[in-house]
Amino acid sequence: MEQVLCILLLMVTSQTAAQLLFAGRCPYQNVVQNFDFSSFAGRWHEIEKYFSFFELGGRCISSKFFLSSPGDTTFGVINKQETVFDNRVTTIRGQAVSVSSTSEAKLSVTFNNVMIPGLTGARSDGNYWVLDTNYSNYAIVWSCEDMGFFHTQLLWILMRNRKPNASAVQRVKDIITSRGLRTSYLQVTDQTNCN
Repeated sequence: MEQVLCILLLMVTSQTAAQLLFAGRCPYQNVVQNFDFSSFAGRWHEIEKYFSFFELGGRCISSKFFLSSPGDTTFGVINKQETVFDNRVTTIRGQAVSVSSTSEAKLSVTFNNVMIPGLTGARSDGNYWVLDTNYSNYAIVWSCEDMGFFHTQLLWILMRNRKPNASAVQRVKDIITSRGLRTSYLQVTDQTNCN
């Protein structure tokens, strides 16, 4: 019995190290309908987010989404950040693929060669749902994974402008709150003095 508990604890720890843990199953969330891949493409700056182990020690975090051809429903993704310790710039490449049979903004994202201490060439994948966006200013992106009696969540506020004004960020937080998601867990991403 003790071995089973240890194995379960290890599985839970490995799955939840990158995000927040909540009781119950993932809450239902609507996503953007008629998602326009072409309009979403380009650079987005991370303004606030739920804790993520993979971004630990990161600042000036941004994501660039690009399409190989017009009408494509698969993005190439390049995430970039500077480390707070030595300002070294690190990038990771991945792919975001539509998993919706309709035009909903439900994507599955995969990154290879994730930098996890003690592991080389690790892979990370998960869902990447665009809950809301106006394409030109902001996007709210959410990920949730059911794990039995609990679930894990990631949430990002992305903006085209690296340093948006406080009222623009508050309007996005109001949208998040209206969806029943908690803004109290959001952490500000340092976007000052970026290379």
